[in-house]
Amino acid sequence: MESRVLLLISALFLPNCMCVSTNLEDRAGWLSHGNETECFERIGCLTNSDGWYKLKRPFNPFPSSREAVGTNFKLYTRENKEGEELKVDKNDDIQSKYFKSDRETKLIIHGFLGKGKADWVMDMMEALLQRMDANVVIVDWSKGASTLYTYAAANTRVVGLEIAYLINTLIEKKGASARMFHLIGHSLGSHISGYAGERIHNLGRITGLDPAGPYFEDMPTFVRLDPSDAILVDTIHTDASMGFGTSQQMGDLDFYPNGGKNQPGCFITETEESLSDLPSCSHSRSELLFVESILSSPFYEDGKDGKCPFISFTCESYEDFLDGKCLSCGKDGMNCALMGLDADKYPGLSNPEMKRKKFYLETNGAEPYCGYHYHVNLTVAKESKGQDKVVGDLALTATGETGIAKEMELTTNGARTMSKGESYSFLGFSSVQTGKVSTADVKWKWNPDWFSSSICIFCNKNLYLSEAEVTDLGYYPQDKFKTSETCQPSEPEEIDSGDGYAFQLKC
Repeated sequence: MESRVLLLISALFLPNCMCVSTNLEDRAGWLSHGNETECFERIGCLTNSDGWYKLKRPFNPFPSSREAVGTNFKLYTRENKEGEELKVDKNDDIQSKYFKSDRETKLIIHGFLGKGKADWVMDMMEALLQRMDANVVIVDWSKGASTLYTYAAANTRVVGLEIAYLINTLIEKKGASARMFHLIGHSLGSHISGYAGERIHNLGRITGLDPAGPYFEDMPTFVRLDPSDAILVDTIHTDASMGFGTSQQMGDLDFYPNGGKNQPGCFITETEESLSDLPSCSHSRSELLFVESILSSPFYEDGKDGKCPFISFTCESYEDFLDGKCLSCGKDGMNCALMGLDADKYPGLSNPEMKRKKFYLETNGAEPYCGYHYHVNLTVAKESKGQDKVVGDLALTATGETGIAKEMELTTNGARTMSKGESYSFLGFSSVQTGKVSTADVKWKWNPDWFSSSICIFCNKNLYLSEAEVTDLGYYPQDKFKTSETCQPSEPEEIDSGDGYAFQLKC
């Protein structure tokens, strides 16, 4: 009994907790009833097998009826921005005045407690139609989403059936191509997209906006979104910390803005949101990032000048990214991708070995969320009167052709240890784009650990630099990056702790 109670508590209150004994994982099938099947008129059948019952998903009720879930579809086009209901009739056909099979078709799918008329959904629809001549379909399953989470998670499966039924009918009756369909789902909507993709041969693309974690993380691929659900599956992770989302890779390309958790602007001291909205702030950020990516893209020719691409860099970890270890796009741009609508421009998609990649980037805490990354390379002077090793924090103000990026922190991942004669890479981030940098004002503060500080009373706490290089990475593709540097190694420049020095970068 004690084991069963612990299992139930973990499922209801700690769905992402890994603290329960692993032997319970094998015994989670207690709640399974073997293979159970339930069919839904015209759209297909669902089965609950033992694989659906795990420690993180002990409860698997079948979805509510089609009528109770209430899935409906509304089509928007440039010719009809008021919307037209799409519905498969009793003859397995769709009557539509505005659907055009030669256009791309984007489906927007909300998540738990959401609705089809949500602000972000309507903003995305409008931005997509501004960018392209497309069919944009809003999927509303708000009736099925407005219940306890366990039942809403179950209802996603019947919504997936409904979407697959609609798209397969459009393919059969209207001559549409599966490759022209793109499903964009938030939270539970991500997994709905996966369920639909399982039943649509050669579905073009799925974008998961912070795929829901509870009841889906670490589950078999048939339970959750995974790369086999479409030709391209890309995801944006923004809330792995609160537990609404997940850090688990679920796509071909997985993007982790700000490490995929604790989004800037979502802390209680930063946000203007009400306290009731605060827990979902990071989870909802994925919606806003994708919406912004539609019109900020360098591929949107009709937009304003000064585009801000969400350039992301593949890296082993967020910590390595913050330490400036992954700020090159590599040969043929294979190490960089654009987060958001233009993730499908990634040059490595044609190479299976280049899929299953993690990409990292920084963003701002308020609109516009897109900002600019800077690769800073500093060389510690080999010959100087400084210590052999120094530990401290660095910041940089870069002045360039188009602006000044002020006080960019270069050691956000902790104080850096630097040795004489060695070069070090750093990541800078700003909401301002400088273009080619002419002046780099480097600020230094000695900051060792407590023990080193206590025994280094008479140490030289200053930093001696011989070279500096700054690259504005805010352009796409990579051959447009703008690099400037000191022309040649100079005499060591002494920077007092708590002070700065302005390098002139003329080369």
